Amino acid sequence: MTFDGREGEFIPLDSAGQMTAAWRDEGHGIKGVFFGKENLQELLDTPGAMGIRMYFAVNQGSTTLVLAATDADENDILTSEVALEEAVPCPSRCGASNALNS
Repeated sequence: MTFDGREGEFIPLDSAGQMTAAWRDEGHGIKGVFFGKENLQELLDTPGAMGIRMYFAVNQGSTTLVLAATDADENDILTSEVALEEAVPCPSRCGASNALNS
């Protein structure tokens, strides 16, 4: 199979809220991470990229994500600056309380 750039599915907010609540109920310390759109766009602009693959990771004892541009053949596009990390964690920077973070 190949990626066509339409992978993933939008879901209703109530479903997303239930899913994130289930994660919080399991006692994970982190609720989410934030990546800026300029960095996300840079990954998407990688020649041949059809999307972004997100890998679960641990950095200095904290859960995070490592992002890599991915091509239509489902391969990560690996260059010298291969991946995006150093996300801004929630908590401590979660914004206003909403269905996804509280």
